[in-house]
Amino acid sequence: MKRTRCTLCDKQSLHLRDACADHIEDSDVWALEALADVRANGSHDKNLTGLSIPDADLSGINLEFAVLVGANFSGCNLQGANISRSGLTDADFTNADLTGATLQMINARRLKAAGATLDMAKLNGATLADANLDHASMIDAELVGVNLRGANLTSADLTGATLLRASLHGADLTNAQIAPGEAERANPNPSPAEEKKSPPGSGGTPPSQMDWPPPPADTDTDPSNQ
Repeated sequence: MKRTRCTLCDKQSLHLRDACADHIEDSDVWALEALADVRANGSHDKNLTGLSIPDADLSGINLEFAVLVGANFSGCNLQGANISRSGLTDADFTNADLTGATLQMINARRLKAAGATLDMAKLNGATLADANLDHASMIDAELVGVNLRGANLTSADLTGATLLRASLHGADLTNAQIAPGEAERANPNPSPAEEKKSPPGSGGTPPSQMDWPPPPADTDTDPSNQ
C-alpha cells in the first residue's frame, strides 16, 4: 500500500486520518489520497472535481487531462507542474505560484488567479474566458492563441509575454503591462466568419465532467450560448 504524505507536517502514513487527526480534516485526507493516487497511477481522466488543497507544495506534479472543476489550489506551489488539457472551470489559483508550469489547452473559464505567478508558464491554446487575473504576474509567459475574452487583467504584468493570435475581446487591461506592439499581434475583434468556426476535436474521448474540447481562442462556442 502507498503511504500518503501530509502537506502540513510532512508525516507519511497509511492512515493519515489517524496519524494527523490533530490538524487535518477528512476532506483534506481525501485530497491528499487523491493526489497520492495521481502520483502513483497518473492523472488521465481522473475526476478530482472540487479538490481542495490550498497552500500545498505540489511543485512538479503531473495533472494532465485531470478533471479539476472548482478545485482550490490557492496559495499552492505549482512550479514546473504539468496541468495541460485539464478541465479547470471555476478553479481557484489565487496567489498560487505556477512559475514555469505547463497549462496548454486547459479549459479554465472563470478561473480565479488574482495575484498568481505565471512567469514563463506555457498557456498556448488555453481558454481563460472571464478569468480573474488581477495583479497576476505573467512575465515571459507563452499565450499564443489564448482565449482571454472578458478576462480581468487589471494591473497584470505581461512583460515579455507572447500574445500572438490571442483573443482579448472584452478583456480589462487597465494598468496592465504589455510589451510594445504585442497587443497588436492579438486578435481582439474576430470576424463573424471566424466566430462560427467549430472547435477542432481533441483526438480522444474526453471526460464527461469537462467542458471539452476547449474552444480555440478566436471562437466562443459555449453550448449555453447556442
